[in-house]
Amino acid sequence: MEDEQGTIPVSPHLKNSVAALGVAILCVLASLVLTWEWTCVLWLLMSVVLLYGWISAFAGLSAKSNRCGLRRWGHIGVIVAIPILWCLANFFSLVDLRMRLAVASNGGRNVLQTWAVALLDKPRDGMDGDGDDWIVPEEDWSEQVRRLKPCRVYIKRVFENGGEGICLPYGSGFFHWWIVIGRPGLRPDPQFNDPNSNDRWLRWADGIYDWQQG
Repeated sequence: MEDEQGTIPVSPHLKNSVAALGVAILCVLASLVLTWEWTCVLWLLMSVVLLYGWISAFAGLSAKSNRCGLRRWGHIGVIVAIPILWCLANFFSLVDLRMRLAVASNGGRNVLQTWAVALLDKPRDGMDGDGDDWIVPEEDWSEQVRRLKPCRVYIKRVFENGGEGICLPYGSGFFHWWIVIGRPGLRPDPQFNDPNSNDRWLRWADGIYDWQQG
């Protein structure tokens, strides 16, 4: 493969960097349709591939032939594009997007909130709990929730003024996240929304949040 002058082969560093970008984009797309365990693996793979591509582009600029004309701008473009892609596809943003798509493709947020509010109104007979946290038995899970495959389902006081929410937890190890559904108008309790903590609340809709912790 040759450049527009037809004499100097295209920089192998640039080809490697562009290939790394392509692999990273495939990792992002795959993570949106596979299970959250695969999301973790694919995000790590994407990060390693992007780092390799970024270093390769920088190394390409060490050659004098790559520091002129379109070659220079090709390398610089990749050097700029790689961190932008990594920031846009950081782990928690990727998880949030994947969960939004999962809910949207399995009935939507309104259906999820309707079920959650009805569950909050039910008597707690048959639920294990201590008055603050209640474990929801699987027979009370909606079909939509079963398809979303949370680790478990429980009721917890996570909203301001003691408001209860239905929590659908995911993750393990250093990364945890929850879909939290409450009544419309509820906002996270300040103790769970401290800007100095590693908690992160992303509002999906009125009374529906993605609560991330890592």
